[in-house]
Amino acid sequence: MSSHPVLRTFLLVSTILCIVFLAFLPTLQNSFVNWDDDVHLIENPAVRGLNPNYLAQIFSQTINHLYIPLTTLSFAVEYFFRQYDPFIYHLDNLLLHLLNTWLVFVIVGQLGLKTLAAVLTALIFGLHPIHVESVAWVTERKDVLCAVFYLGAIHLYLRYIRENKKIFYLLSWFSGLFSMLAKPMALSLPLVLLLCDWVFQRRDKRCLLEKIYYVLYIVPIAWMSYIWHARLPMNNFVESILVWVWCFAFYIKKFFWPYPLFLFYKLPEPMSLTQMAYLWSLGILAVFSALLFLFWKNRFVIFALAYYFVTIFFLLRFDTQDANVVGDRFLYLPSFGFCLLMAMFWEKIFMRCRNNSFFSFLAILSLILFLGALAWKTSSQCRVWYSGTTLWSYQLKVNPTTATALLYHKLGYAKTEEKEFKEAVSRLRAYAEGRAVSFSESDVKKINEVLQWQQRALAVKPDFGNAYFYMGDLYHQLGEPTTAEELYQKTIQVDATHFLAYFRLGQLYQEEGKAVEAVRAYRQAIMVNPTNPYLLADIKAAYEKYSHEEKQGRVYQEELKKINQVTKGLSAFAENHGF
Repeated sequence: MSSHPVLRTFLLVSTILCIVFLAFLPTLQNSFVNWDDDVHLIENPAVRGLNPNYLAQIFSQTINHLYIPLTTLSFAVEYFFRQYDPFIYHLDNLLLHLLNTWLVFVIVGQLGLKTLAAVLTALIFGLHPIHVESVAWVTERKDVLCAVFYLGAIHLYLRYIRENKKIFYLLSWFSGLFSMLAKPMALSLPLVLLLCDWVFQRRDKRCLLEKIYYVLYIVPIAWMSYIWHARLPMNNFVESILVWVWCFAFYIKKFFWPYPLFLFYKLPEPMSLTQMAYLWSLGILAVFSALLFLFWKNRFVIFALAYYFVTIFFLLRFDTQDANVVGDRFLYLPSFGFCLLMAMFWEKIFMRCRNNSFFSFLAILSLILFLGALAWKTSSQCRVWYSGTTLWSYQLKVNPTTATALLYHKLGYAKTEEKEFKEAVSRLRAYAEGRAVSFSESDVKKINEVLQWQQRALAVKPDFGNAYFYMGDLYHQLGEPTTAEELYQKTIQVDATHFLAYFRLGQLYQEEGKAVEAVRAYRQAIMVNPTNPYLLADIKAAYEKYSHEEKQGRVYQEELKKINQVTKGLSAFAENHGF
């Protein structure tokens, strides 16, 4: 008899995970996207090995000013086995999401709620489309990996409370540490653990002392990212408060009505109480506060609401320094609170309808339709992330008001990564070189389309260096060095710190046999970005390649000596990593 509850739980969890897996199945066909996948993975040399030199680099670097060594390490392990096969990265993201769904189920049961509430919470969490960005975007491994250890720390702490075994506290402490190393947003963990103490009516001083040990590693790790991402109120205090309230309400609205989902969301303008969006946000904040007051004696409702608040608090903005002040991915962990709240709501309905077959049927049908709508939206949203082209095209289509130079540029650049585009460039280059090959009007059309997207970016922002740079790269590939050189020079003119433009100029001059000009361009690239070992290694390889030529050899050999003397540390790093 004792095996029946275990078997029933196993079947329930297996069913939940199968449903969630099917909803997210389209992600396994997706590729990488040109939105930080390059920075975190494709162009990050630290992921290309697991020897001590690579590990030292992983645990000493920040990426986009974020300290996320455990996330980078997970990429390095995947690269070791499958290099840049998108399937394995997407599969692991999905498996981590399934693990989080299971942890949600377990935690709800540990809190003391019934199995039905645990099942519904896990289903809502697992199927909710607000999580697509975190699961379908390889770069957001940060979210799902951080959540595994974050929820794991909560699970282990609840076991510590219920069983009073210190081993579970110790394991929870380490799980929290790993969560911080995956993504710094885990800094809210001690507050959530205090909420768990409150649910189980632990009121002694020991509760506070136990959290101090978590703070010992949370503060230094969080500070490494916070110094770059600190968000302080603007000069206009009223506007700062309105931005904060709007962000707070945005996530609540987006959870309960996730239609549509964007990559970028714009703040409503003007930022004043005359703008209806801010009035609505104040109303949502008032309702949230009222629920806290009305349900103060219901520990589970208070836990759900307070969990959302303490986990989202550190992500709420007071400023408008960045165009994207909110994002779907930031709701991955905080959404657990609302999933629990909705599950308790449905459980209440079923309890009231259980004695009436008609109303029970309506309640079950409504729940199936609700979960089906979540699964359908999730599945369709996963396809948006198929490639960079589908991603940026979707953003322009569903929310054209967010069109910026960056967005046009990203879409144009994404199209250059398509197989058909590369083949078109290859055919045109071969034709220009006199080889026996034909090209079609569609080849020219594809290339013109990419150029037009970059020109649209420049129409919005004439000093957008990346647009000039990628047009220069395209003309370089097409065998038009004069036009390419002009565009690289234009890039440097509008952005003197664009080290890749100097680097490409060096390559261009090398191809034309201009040794002195190439060395000068490479030297500028190193001056602009002297701490880039990947760039340094490429330049060293270029010097070594041309150092044997009679007319140019002396110039390159002298520069090679200089680069080895001036940057010995980076040179050693590059050589050890086989660049």
